[in-house]
Amino acid sequence: MFRRLLCIALTALSLFGADATARAQTSPASRSTVGIAPTTYAVLYRQPGEPNWKHRGAYPTRELALAAAQDLYRRGLEVQLRAGTASAPPTAPAVVLPKPKRKASSYPTVTPQQAGQVFRTLANRPDIAFRYVDDGCYARAHLMIEHMLALGMKPARAWTFANGEALHVRRPNDPSKFVTWKYHVAPILRVRFADGKEAWRVIDPSMFDRPVSIATWAGAQRRPNSRFKPHVSLTRLGQAPLNEKRVRCEGSGYWTGKDPGTDLTAYSRMKMREYKAREPRPTRFASPARPAPLPASRRA
Repeated sequence: MFRRLLCIALTALSLFGADATARAQTSPASRSTVGIAPTTYAVLYRQPGEPNWKHRGAYPTRELALAAAQDLYRRGLEVQLRAGTASAPPTAPAVVLPKPKRKASSYPTVTPQQAGQVFRTLANRPDIAFRYVDDGCYARAHLMIEHMLALGMKPARAWTFANGEALHVRRPNDPSKFVTWKYHVAPILRVRFADGKEAWRVIDPSMFDRPVSIATWAGAQRRPNSRFKPHVSLTRLGQAPLNEKRVRCEGSGYWTGKDPGTDLTAYSRMKMREYKAREPRPTRFASPARPAPLPASRRA
């Protein structure tokens, strides 16, 4: 696509240059002038949506101008090429290169049915303390990710951070009460739908009874009518998140600090044994058709 646009730009500029050369050769002044003012090629750019163009520079050849334009274009900027002379500003019709389209995600995907099945399987695991929402989301996420990897899936992590006020989530066994924490984490899967569209879905049985969008998941961690929204960070496996100050956390992304000095799987299982003993009795949703969101972990 970009090669085609460059060809259009070259054609337009070539026509302008040829026309300018023809006028110069037939002009009486040109026959009596020792030298003709050389043609220059100006490159202008702007951010998409900005009203004004910025001047990148003037170049003596089309090749140099197009190379500069291509570099700006690849950065997602809108670009103009204009031809003129050293003695006159560029006035040729602009050739505008549009902002490049975002490439489709190359992240491995699953079907909605696969995402739903893995959610149900994980939610029924007796060794993960989904009902103890005060702490341990990092351990729950780690064990769920191990399960998904064993199935050949490629999960990532979604994080929320308190951003102006603490994250705020209803307790599953008593919806009139809330749990608060500084951050929360859960695994996500890239889902490809029947119409070809793709989107992330959060797998978090501590908050919901089904996979949900990141917006729904993060919105359920916001105090009702609050003007503050949680800060969201998405990370691949092995990558630490960006906190609410947009600063990269320490560690490998197990939690928001340095990794615990032991095997992460063994540590996660140990924390789950500890928190299983603190789990309240299970409570059914008040309305199966519209389940109330369940809370997440305090630290995650």
